[in-house]
Amino acid sequence: SSELVKLYGAAAHETQVLGARSAQWLVSETRHRVASTAVPMAITFTYAASIVALLAGGCHLVGAGAITGAQFASFVAAAALLVEPVQAASDAYNSLQAQAYDVRRFVGTFVVAQ
Repeated sequence: SSELVKLYGAAAHETQVLGARSAQWLVSETRHRVASTAVPMAITFTYAASIVALLAGGCHLVGAGAITGAQFASFVAAAALLVEPVQAASDAYNSLQAQAYDVRRFVGTFVVAQ
């Protein structure tokens, strides 16, 4: 009978400790997830802002007669060829971060911090 009480008390204590560690792990992983999504969002924002600036500046130059529409179209095509590798790198980074998060979650289910 006293052994059963001790066993129940130990189980309750371990459940409380595991719950606290799980909560700490969840907070840590959530912070990491938020931080890891900030980089792709910044890259996408920079990409979009660059496109807007490029189009606005190009339209102004064409309107002022400094360049022709064909020259501007050629420039935009060349710029797109330069930007595509950056966008591909951003997509690869997103995929890598998602996979790293999944691995940490998987390993975290087996490893309990001391």
